Amino acid sequence: MRELLTASFLLFRIQLASLARSKRTLVCAALAALPPMFALLVIHFGPDRSPSTAVSFIAWSLSLQVIVPIVALVAGSSVVTEELENRTITYLFTRPIPRASLLLGRWLAAFVVAGVLLGASAVGVVLAAADGDPLGALASPRARGLLTASIAGGAAYSMLFAVAGVFVRRSMILGLAYAFAVEGLVANLPGEMQSLSLQYQLRGLFVRPGMDELERLSTWGLDQLPGIGAAAQNLAIAFLVALAIGCWGIRRRQYLVSA
Repeated sequence: MRELLTASFLLFRIQLASLARSKRTLVCAALAALPPMFALLVIHFGPDRSPSTAVSFIAWSLSLQVIVPIVALVAGSSVVTEELENRTITYLFTRPIPRASLLLGRWLAAFVVAGVLLGASAVGVVLAAADGDPLGALASPRARGLLTASIAGGAAYSMLFAVAGVFVRRSMILGLAYAFAVEGLVANLPGEMQSLSLQYQLRGLFVRPGMDELERLSTWGLDQLPGIGAAAQNLAIAFLVALAIGCWGIRRRQYLVSA
């Protein structure tokens, strides 16, 4: 265990320094900047200029359903596949380190980048619609819900896409199909099927009492969403299952690097 943690921390520091100056991080930053910019447009030029409605609409329709999965995909899909593309994974695996440390250390660096950017994006959306009271806006239930759901979604999605890279070389294509085809369908199905999607759990983290304006944004009542505790528990279970599968897979799979 000590070797795993030591190697993971070393790989985390190396990957974090690499991400700090990479084009991938610039792409994530540009994506994360879209919701605050859109919030400003909606507040100043939209037909409904209510700040609370603007925050809820953008968080529900743009941040959680589009930006969180894409930023997590861009950051998380490179965890293993980047080493394959650079032909350095075999060099790492010849070192006396646990294989799982590659997944753990590099994913943690990817999550730090994605989490910071998604958190800043959530704060930007809230401040864009602050209506002259930034401290009050940041202390509102909507702000807490959006920040919690954004960071939790970044963790869950990035781990899922990182684990996909353990088994599939073109994990970004698979991730796009999952995030916008599978999740988009399952999260909006009636009945119990929607509870199998991460989107459904993120909505449960986001929604707080009194957010009545969201009723018109959904095809079903908000009382059908899981509570905050249940949503957090379900996301944690999904995260840990993906992590266990990823660690098992990276220990057992043989990676062939073409010349």
